[in-house]
Amino acid sequence: MTVLSSRNALKRRTWALFMFFFLPGLLMASWATRTPAIRDILSVSTAEMGAVLFGLSIGSMSGILCSAWLVKRFGTRKVIR
Repeated sequence: MTVLSSRNALKRRTWALFMFFFLPGLLMASWATRTPAIRDILSVSTAEMGAVLFGLSIGSMSGILCSAWLVKRFGTRKVIR
């Protein structure tokens, strides 16, 4: 691999990593600001909306815990692919 292609690969990886974290953050921020409007559209109470948000948090944490177990059991390469 030449120096130029190595730099290009590094730039692509850096950009991909940036987008990997930026896009979910952007989506979460835009969704969070629209939560009252979404609650009104769905005609649910504040408590029901809180339960939905709590469920999203529990799902995220469960996914993180399961992924750690999967990586230990099968290895990083198999889990990612």
